[in-house]
Amino acid sequence: MRISIDWFKEFVKTNDSTEDIANTLTMLGLEAENPVDIAQLEDIIIGEVVECKKHPNADRLKQCKVSDGKLELPIICGAPNVDKGQKIALAPVGASLPGGINIKKAKIRGEESRGMICSEKELGISDEHEGIMVLPEDLTLGDDFCLSFGYKFLSVELDITPNRPDAFSHMGVARDIAAATKRKLKQTYTKSIDPKQEYNIDISIENEHECPRYIGGIIKNVHVEKSPEWLVDYMKSIGQKSINNIVDISNFVLFELGHPTHIFDYDKLKEKNIRLQIIVGCIINLILSN
Repeated sequence: MRISIDWFKEFVKTNDSTEDIANTLTMLGLEAENPVDIAQLEDIIIGEVVECKKHPNADRLKQCKVSDGKLELPIICGAPNVDKGQKIALAPVGASLPGGINIKKAKIRGEESRGMICSEKELGISDEHEGIMVLPEDLTLGDDFCLSFGYKFLSVELDITPNRPDAFSHMGVARDIAAATKRKLKQTYTKSIDPKQEYNIDISIENEHECPRYIGGIIKNVHVEKSPEWLVDYMKSIGQKSINNIVDISNFVLFELGHPTHIFDYDKLKEKNIRLQIIVGCIINLILSN
């Protein structure tokens, strides 16, 4: 289970380093290690692609000029998504990347290259390597990548034993940290609704002993589309790939609260009813309607 430091701080405020948080969790019985070492990216800065054109001697390469806020550096890039105007993670000559990669001045197909425009995989953030990492436009050229943006991907990897299912969520881990460090835990609150008020949905539980509780809700005016950037970043921070806003928000609830949800399309329900048979535990369903 991977826990995002930035995410779990939504529940308990702390200025402890990632290493200190990992040590605290380990002492609590949740063995933790740091899978993404941002310290390895201390040489990476925010850059901007100010020019991008086809490499004169290679069909799949592009000849770019990248500004670091002071200089414009020639960089050869093979990423299909690189383009003029993008803010990017720049590894200048002399920088080191995870995996022992050292950036040197080079000539690629006869053209000078003085740095690297980094992908998420090269930064150690995710396995995404099909294109460069495009950053928000409001970042400042020349700023430290880790301090201005990379901190979002700090995390700890937990080896959770079978007797600690409460730790399969950010809320659960934050609860332990709050108790151990005597800090206040911010609770999550929900508002109950009755779907029968607006929609005629019949819900029945055939075995109330096995499934004593059912929680459901209807969300209207929902359209499947790309997730907002904050949600995409949260998914990346725990090693999950963003799919779309529906899948991602379901995963968000799972990894935040530790409870799975099931999402249905109201318009595709042939019969407006939900039958619960032999299921153990509490079920949470969301029914989406256009």
